[in-house]
Amino acid sequence: MNAELRQKPIANAMRDADETVTDTMLLVETPEKISFQYQLVGPFRRFVAYGLDLIFSMVGYTIIVAMVAFALAYLESFTRGTFIGSVIGAIGEIGGAIMLIGYFLVYWFYGALMETWYNGQTFGKMITKHRVLSQNGHAIDGVQALLRNFFRLLDVFPFIPIPLVSLTAANEFPGIIPTGLFGLVTMSLSGKFQRLGDLVAGTIVVVDERKWIPELATFTDPRVEQLSEELPSDFSPSQSMLRTLADYVDRRRYLSPETNQDMAKGLASRMLQKFGLPPDTDYDLMLCAMYYNAFMQYQNQEGANK
Repeated sequence: MNAELRQKPIANAMRDADETVTDTMLLVETPEKISFQYQLVGPFRRFVAYGLDLIFSMVGYTIIVAMVAFALAYLESFTRGTFIGSVIGAIGEIGGAIMLIGYFLVYWFYGALMETWYNGQTFGKMITKHRVLSQNGHAIDGVQALLRNFFRLLDVFPFIPIPLVSLTAANEFPGIIPTGLFGLVTMSLSGKFQRLGDLVAGTIVVVDERKWIPELATFTDPRVEQLSEELPSDFSPSQSMLRTLADYVDRRRYLSPETNQDMAKGLASRMLQKFGLPPDTDYDLMLCAMYYNAFMQYQNQEGANK
């Protein structure tokens, strides 16, 4: 985050535009009316994650298929001539078709399930430190994960028949090679490196951030700690809210008190009403107290895990 962005009043930035792209940085206004900056991931870095996911899913599935086939063959040798043996034999005759259907299902649903269960990440994205988010900066849901992966096949178009590449290879391994040109062109023209699935689902791919709160910010106002103790004991902010609070606390020191109040009002007013606290509570103080409370929860959890 450069000094120019820090010094620009965030309230003005939000009035200028909901989303602003500068090079590979995206400034997003969250539903809490606070700006948050992300670094977008370009097509070539995303291709590495996609290749890793393809290896994990296809190789993993092939190993499972081999183990199941070996188990069925072993079982069939002991049940030959029985009803169970005939069923296993019938499965073996259509085993090729079942295996192809399985590959199809893995290709379509591996990414959707992983991104739904692991907050926008697959194994490939975990290794390359990428994450899928909604365009508003929040975590994606199952529908978005399914939509963006449903259109993945179109991104690898057009396909080149192997005979155009090598006549010798065509005789041994007839098939096609995906070029990925459609996805590359779409991401290059979208302005946010979004492929077709991202455009349909309303998602972006960003560099996964470090832990949302590496160390506690310093507060000179003792009321921050006092107000944090008045928050409900079951207060458990979402990951999106944690990022919002951490980003707000990081930026507030560069802005005027008036700007801080304007920036914090949207989220703080709703949380004051939710917690049953006095509505005239200082908005800036409220977000700082929420941040402090969340940090203490984080510290206690980390201490319990050691």
